[in-house]
Amino acid sequence: VNVKEVEYISDTTGIITKKIKPNFKTLGKAYGKQMKEIAQAFGNMDQATIGVIQGAEAAGETYSLSLPSGEVVLRPGDYEISSEDMPGWLVAGDGPLTVALDVQISEALRKEGIDYDDVKAAVDENIDMIGAQTLAVSTIVCKFADAVPDAAVIDWDGSEMKMKLQKVN
Repeated sequence: VNVKEVEYISDTTGIITKKIKPNFKTLGKAYGKQMKEIAQAFGNMDQATIGVIQGAEAAGETYSLSLPSGEVVLRPGDYEISSEDMPGWLVAGDGPLTVALDVQISEALRKEGIDYDDVKAAVDENIDMIGAQTLAVSTIVCKFADAVPDAAVIDWDGSEMKMKLQKVN
């Protein structure tokens, strides 16, 4: 992973969308008659409430959910909180920790990723075709473009590269 910047944030409200699902197996044992109401309450929870529940979980505490039919005490394991991927981001979570990676590749980052080794590998893989098309008797890939005087500037997948063909007598 090519990480350019790391930013630590404690409140992801408005940045990452979290979802919460009830664990019907554990909650059903304790609150069987209220499960329909519990499921509806989970479906209507806003991001702030999910954040408070997740904070309680991180602190090892319970969370009291007030419903018309009575109080429901939520313990870790009574629910599952997940983070939803955002366009252009990969999001993963484990308990109270959430990591989001910006996977959009900018033009500058893409150009940075094309390096000498990539060019050399591409030339090496296609050496026979390059020789046949140009009638070249040899090919040299040089890491320093300045070492090749009078080289022509060409576009290599959006990056600038210099190449020189020289006639052999």
